Amino acid sequence: MARFLLLLLVSALAPSLAEAADPINAIIGDASGSGDAGTEVDRIRAHLRFVEARLRVDPAIDDERLARRHAALDALARYREAGVFPRRTRDPYPGRRPRFIDDRGVHCAVGEMIRATGHAELARRIDERFEYAYVEQIREPGLVRWAKRFGFSVKELAMVQPSYSPVPNDELIEGEVQGATERLTLQCAKEHEPATSFRLRVLYRPRGRVSFRSMRWFDGFVRCFLEKARESVHIGGGAYDQEPHRVRTWMRVQVESPQAILERRLGAIDLGSDSTPCFPRPGAVPTEVAMRVRVDDQGLHVDATTAPSNEAIDECLEAHVAERLGEPFGPGRWRLDATVEQAVEPRVNDAQVRRMLESYLPGFATECWSEGEPSRVEVTVTAERGADDLTFAIEGEEGFRACLEPKLRERLRQMLGTHVAQPDGTRVPYFRVDTEVSATVAVDVETPTDREARIQRQREEMERRMAEERQYY
Repeated sequence: MARFLLLLLVSALAPSLAEAADPINAIIGDASGSGDAGTEVDRIRAHLRFVEARLRVDPAIDDERLARRHAALDALARYREAGVFPRRTRDPYPGRRPRFIDDRGVHCAVGEMIRATGHAELARRIDERFEYAYVEQIREPGLVRWAKRFGFSVKELAMVQPSYSPVPNDELIEGEVQGATERLTLQCAKEHEPATSFRLRVLYRPRGRVSFRSMRWFDGFVRCFLEKARESVHIGGGAYDQEPHRVRTWMRVQVESPQAILERRLGAIDLGSDSTPCFPRPGAVPTEVAMRVRVDDQGLHVDATTAPSNEAIDECLEAHVAERLGEPFGPGRWRLDATVEQAVEPRVNDAQVRRMLESYLPGFATECWSEGEPSRVEVTVTAERGADDLTFAIEGEEGFRACLEPKLRERLRQMLGTHVAQPDGTRVPYFRVDTEVSATVAVDVETPTDREARIQRQREEMERRMAEERQYY
């Protein structure tokens, strides 16, 4: 059941993760932190290490399949450590893409698990028809049978499958450099006056080596940029070790000023009550916040001012912004100064309370129902601005109200409240309404017997769909 719930959660997250910029995996994206890894090999290893650790958690399967599952994961671990992964050659796909077996015979992670467990023919058969397919696009019955025999779901195998960068070319290399320009600018502007632009010669050699040259090497900022680029920009991860993958290109690097970068990053931080851990707090209820950020030879300075003034919220917002901006704006030769003003929307509102009532009221009403209780119940929740609790008006008999009200109160306070950090590092719950609230919801009350019958129907429908899916595969 735990694994089933995990896969439902992953399925729900998959669309948003897949929309991330060139993620390494179609299901969990770059949740492993692999996007921050160094070379392509480092990135793939980080992803496989992350997924393997999660798949080591034993699912509810028999001991025989569990042993086979761990044997396959052991093969995955050996494959990860070896660090030889597929490369892309002459395929039509832009961006990252999986490849089951490459032109050298190197298998992908899923293919290697299949091959290493004695099913090399199955891996070859999959590759013949689905060489560049994502796991969930592979319509090969043998894959489903292998997954079942070794204690995996198809969704779990899809979580394992990495995608690989395309063949290095001018466009890819220029994109890598452009993607690193902001980070390199901030690193070098701490010590040197930034250039506004300069021409850069990039040479990609076999085995992932990239060299950078510029006619303005005498400029301290440009020289620093070149050195940092050599250290951190990696292409191909060593997979493209033969011609014609030698690339030479000239490109112009446009440098955004550190001041403009600071203003943009500060403006992108949402200071609202739903986006920070800073609201609410005792004292005044702010409706506006002004933030000023300065960077000099002493480092980052953040000053928040709320209106009406609330010092506790000011201090929390200052820490929040300092953490978001972080190390790139450390001590340096620069003098940067940026401000932003934002309105503070209420953390709690009528629509939010109404949605929560619609979500929790039916279940709690069933738990509190007894013979003779009404078949329909109406609940109204109100609160004054600045109140530390909610007021409930509930239809029904006294016993029914006495059962239902504390359940709703506890759940709504839990969902609408926050936690406040204490000096000793602990966090304690805190609840306060920051606007007037009035929400009414009426629902039909489902009896416990009716609920059991509905759940049974849903269970039977789920089993029917799962049986159809197994038959399809």
